[in-house]
Amino acid sequence: MVNKKIFIGFSKFAMAAIIAFSVSGVAHAATGDIINTTNKKIYKVTSSNDIKSLIADLKDGGNDIFLIEDSNAKYYNPNDKLVAQSVGVATILKAASVDFKNPVAIKTYIITHAVAATNAVKLATDKVVTQTVDTTSYTAPKLLVSSVGAINITKNVDDAYTLPTTVTATLSDGTTKNLAAIWYDEASTQVAGVYTFTGTLTMVDGVVNTNNITITAKLTVNSVINVDTNIRGNTSGNITNDGLAAEYNGWIYYANENDSGKLYKINATGGTSQKLSNNVTSSINVVGGWIYYLSSGELYKIRIDGTDDTNIGAGTIKFVNVINRNIYYCGQYLDVQSIGDVNTNQHVGGNSHYSDNYYGLIVTGDYVYFIDAQNLLNKASIIDGTVSPVGTNIKASYINVIDNWIYYINLDNKKIYKINTDGSNNTCLFSGFAEGLNVTADAWVYYINSDDRNIYRMNTSGTGIEQVSYNASSQINIAGGWLYYVNPVTKVEYRINLSSKSTEKVT
Repeated sequence: MVNKKIFIGFSKFAMAAIIAFSVSGVAHAATGDIINTTNKKIYKVTSSNDIKSLIADLKDGGNDIFLIEDSNAKYYNPNDKLVAQSVGVATILKAASVDFKNPVAIKTYIITHAVAATNAVKLATDKVVTQTVDTTSYTAPKLLVSSVGAINITKNVDDAYTLPTTVTATLSDGTTKNLAAIWYDEASTQVAGVYTFTGTLTMVDGVVNTNNITITAKLTVNSVINVDTNIRGNTSGNITNDGLAAEYNGWIYYANENDSGKLYKINATGGTSQKLSNNVTSSINVVGGWIYYLSSGELYKIRIDGTDDTNIGAGTIKFVNVINRNIYYCGQYLDVQSIGDVNTNQHVGGNSHYSDNYYGLIVTGDYVYFIDAQNLLNKASIIDGTVSPVGTNIKASYINVIDNWIYYINLDNKKIYKINTDGSNNTCLFSGFAEGLNVTADAWVYYINSDDRNIYRMNTSGTGIEQVSYNASSQINIAGGWLYYVNPVTKVEYRINLSSKSTEKVT
């Protein structure tokens, strides 16, 4: 056996030469997998993840024993083969009296005697002891979850959205895999805002999450309104009747007169009502996940879930119309302010049109329709502020604007009329006395007959009159297939299902 001192004299060059020589085909004639008999792992030499796991196990400083599979499906200790290769090379170098301390001499000899060196190494390595190992219980190293890609979603209020059921994870071998996600909360787009959701990953065979990586999703819900669409916060018929109810995405938002006019909501299909605010409410408009309303003449907004109830406009305000991005109302003037900038107001119709005595403000298209201090019907251009009368000396109340027609009650004779928005075709629809008016988009004219103070309806041509309510009524508001009204004598609020005609007390 070669003396150990011989190996001590090997230079780094000599060892490099041996390794390079081994790669040429002798030392790695068996190119099978590597096993760890300590933790019973199999490292596939074709798997980058297995190689990474092998390197990690080699570096951990433990006492693991590694064996390599040879061409006969048996296993050998690579240290034994390395020693055998070293002995084989050292033997022929010693026999040729090559100076072990002279790298040039070693290199020259191996190159010029390659066949003899190869045979010597092969002879030595063939003697390395191999063994049979039962690897049926061995497992491949598991892939680790390294990271999960960021999940950033942007939606508009009331867009359909659910958190993803699977997410893409990057694994320790650089590949990706879709893993099932379990979220702690459900996503909702009912209210504008930025929301963060967290969850956990569900593992599959061969993948582990030893780093306890969690998943995160950021959901941004915008309340931005497309200015190219005519989004209204409430109908003109409801606004002219104090805006006590409004429908939005299947929910009815209303002032509950049976709870002193406080703000509530209820699903249009039924269920239990929910109180949203303790403020006494009127002029309800719902746009982009926000409710805009008046309380004691001041403007508020509140999210549709009842949070962030905020005063956004002090002073005496009347007849709020929320259209697209803007809030129109009667303040000191006929005013408009941006939803996104509550501190900037603009006057419609010029500063000379003082509005303390104005009422019945309805905004539609490019015009604001209103009744001035002399009870005359007017319109003001939103574009240039020009104010002009509608018709000739028409004294009006309860104005409704639908499809280029203005419906109103004439204050001189209490009859119901309609007139084109350009002032033409002024036509009487109901020749009796009326006290209230609400015209719907489905071509029904609801009104209160002064004779019995009950609610009736007719079509927009003035025909087909039928009775709707059977007790004293006021403040007709229609939302979500229901007609809301208040008994002016008892102050009790009721609602009528317009399909079944059934009446119930509002709760």
